[in-house]
Amino acid sequence: MASRRHHFGNTVFSATLAALVGVTVAIAFAPGEASADPAVSKVNWKLDVSGGGAEPGYDFGGIPFSSGDIETVFKVRGAVSIPIAYSYGLQLDGAVGSYDGSVFGHGAAHLFWRDPDVALFGGYASWTHWNGIDAYRVGIEGEYYAGNVTLSGLIGSEFGDVDNELFSYAELSFYAMDDLKLSIGHHYAPEVGHMLTTGAEYQFRSTPSAGYAVYAEADFGENGYQSIFGGFKMYFGDSKSLIRRHREDDPDFRDDLGSVISCVDNSDLGQELSTQDIETPIKREPYGYPCSDDFENREPL
Repeated sequence: MASRRHHFGNTVFSATLAALVGVTVAIAFAPGEASADPAVSKVNWKLDVSGGGAEPGYDFGGIPFSSGDIETVFKVRGAVSIPIAYSYGLQLDGAVGSYDGSVFGHGAAHLFWRDPDVALFGGYASWTHWNGIDAYRVGIEGEYYAGNVTLSGLIGSEFGDVDNELFSYAELSFYAMDDLKLSIGHHYAPEVGHMLTTGAEYQFRSTPSAGYAVYAEADFGENGYQSIFGGFKMYFGDSKSLIRRHREDDPDFRDDLGSVISCVDNSDLGQELSTQDIETPIKREPYGYPCSDDFENREPL
């Protein structure tokens, strides 16, 4: 079952990559004048605080297992976006927080070309750490703007202490009002599998120096994985609508914890699986059963 799921994930990745590259090439070589607006309107930054919960979804060599417990998550995120040329920008973002009593950290960089009237395309790299587990991602991201609709995607490779495999995001965002975004999408993470992602953000006030918004996000994935967050976000820069901030200032955060928290189980869960669900018990490592190794290659107890 796991191999079929991974094959499907790779197929989705390949198709999305081909479509994204094709659209980007078409945009780059399309006739017409360039946008009058730069990739990043000016140096700007954002800060948000959120809380919620997440439940890991384990996959032990094709054996799905859910802990049944939703652990509390708290995090603070920040980002700064910088224009580095008229049509190019750089965003650096990070997050720090707590999951299940242990601190996690995340850092990412986005280097991109953007025409705020048409699209964004660029490179992405990130690092996430929790409880001794490190996950790294590199890939390409893109956005396409059509009126009050934005199509966005991120695809690449995840590696480190987690399964070394492809990951992907695909999201459709609809701005019901210039200050209200509703979104739905699909995310594939190696340790979790396929996830349905949903979200909403509302900017309730914009001043000459800052914008203030509230948001909620929820993900539902394979093997019982789920997460839900709600938070408060502050945008620092010019006064503008939410849709303009998203298209003229900063790319979105992509700091999900799915792979690092689903990569391991606690010792009680490991003991239960080794005695009940697995014919050949496997060797326990310091953080439980690491899923970066092939299931059949682990040594017996």
